[in-house]
Amino acid sequence: MYIVTDTHPWVCFLTASPRLSQKAKSILSDPSNLIILSSIVMMEIKYLYQHKRITLSFDKAITNSKLVPVVW
Repeated sequence: MYIVTDTHPWVCFLTASPRLSQKAKSILSDPSNLIILSSIVMMEIKYLYQHKRITLSFDKAITNSKLVPVVW
């Protein structure tokens, strides 16, 4: 299944935040799902980290995400 996610749920998933619902956690962690992130999500993570709004760095987000670029 294709799953499109935004910044907030993606950051919560990568940081194992208890604020993320069990259903969302299950969907995002299912290896049979293809998680789709827009490029702006990664730029928002970089911005939020630089402004000390989140503790997840851009580099760690990329490493933890195992991102594969896709051009549509």
